[in-house]
Amino acid sequence: LSGLLIKIILPMLNISLLCERQITFMDLWSYKDMVLWQVVLYLMLAAAGILCTYLTRMKYPQCNVHRGCMVGGNYAYMVIPLIYALFDGTYGVDYIPICSTVDTVVVWTLGLTLFTWVKDGGGVASLKKLWNPITASILFGLLLNTFGIRLPNAVMDVVTQVGGLSGSLGLIYMGCNLALIKAIKWQTLKHISLLVLAKLIVIPLAIYALASQFLPQTESI
Repeated sequence: LSGLLIKIILPMLNISLLCERQITFMDLWSYKDMVLWQVVLYLMLAAAGILCTYLTRMKYPQCNVHRGCMVGGNYAYMVIPLIYALFDGTYGVDYIPICSTVDTVVVWTLGLTLFTWVKDGGGVASLKKLWNPITASILFGLLLNTFGIRLPNAVMDVVTQVGGLSGSLGLIYMGCNLALIKAIKWQTLKHISLLVLAKLIVIPLAIYALASQFLPQTESI
C-alpha cells in the first residue's frame, strides 16, 4: 500500500494540484524571500532533530525516525487549516500552493535523507533516493506550467481521479500502522515530548521572531 501511494497516487496528486493552480518556477522566484525563510525553517528543524538525538543518546534507527519526523510538516493536515482560520479566506491563502510545493520538495529530499540515513557509507544510498516519484512529479508539473504545456483533458481527468485516492488510502495506511503500534514506553514518550516541544513551539517561534524582521506579517506567520 505504501508503494502504491508513493509511486503512483501521490505523484498523480502533485501533478494534478500543480496544473490546477498553474504554479511555475517564476511563481517560486516571485516569493523567493518567503520560500527562503521556509527552507531555513526546515534546516533549523533538521538541526534541532539531530541535536535532540545526540542529547538523548537515541540509537539507530530510532534517531532516524526522530530526525525525519522533525522535518515532516504535516502541511496538508495542520498548516493549510491554520492559514484559512487565521486569514479567513483573504490574501493569505494565496501562499498555500507556493508553500505546499516547497514543503513537499523539502520533505521528500531532506526529510527522506534523514529517515533513511544509515552508517558505514549508507549515506550515499540515502542521497540516491532524493530522485524519487514524488520529486520527479513536482519537477514535471512545474515544467509543464512554466512552458505553458497543457495535458489533454482525458489524461488530466485520470491523473486527478487517481490523485484523489490519496486521502482515503492515506487514512487506511495510517490505520494499519496504528493497529501495529505497541504500548508506548516512558523513554519513547519522553522522546515524543521533546519532538513536539522543539517542532511545534521552539523552532516556529524562533523563525517567526527572525522572519518578522524582514517579511510582512502574513508571510512571517
